[in-house]
Amino acid sequence: AIIGKNAEVRQCAFIRGNALVGEGAVVEDSIIMPGAVVEAGARVEYAIIGENAHVAARAHVGAPPDGTDAWGVATCGPNIEIRGSASVPAGAMIYTGEEV
Repeated sequence: AIIGKNAEVRQCAFIRGNALVGEGAVVEDSIIMPGAVVEAGARVEYAIIGENAHVAARAHVGAPPDGTDAWGVATCGPNIEIRGSASVPAGAMIYTGEEV
């Protein structure tokens, strides 16, 4: 894995294989699969980012548990694109080929 300057890989975060976490990005309680990219300033929490997925700069994927039954881990499948400044809510399930 490649971890950028001032990136924060916090508790229970797993960065696999050749994944990249950009400068100033935050990853917490999440799994980043091989080939995935989390760009500078993005935030990933309580999420699974699939192989070769791309989380653009300033995007936000997932959210901490809020105590409701509706909460869940955000799941982004392989090869998807989360555009800059996009927000993927807790419990979202985004599949291959989709863009957000």
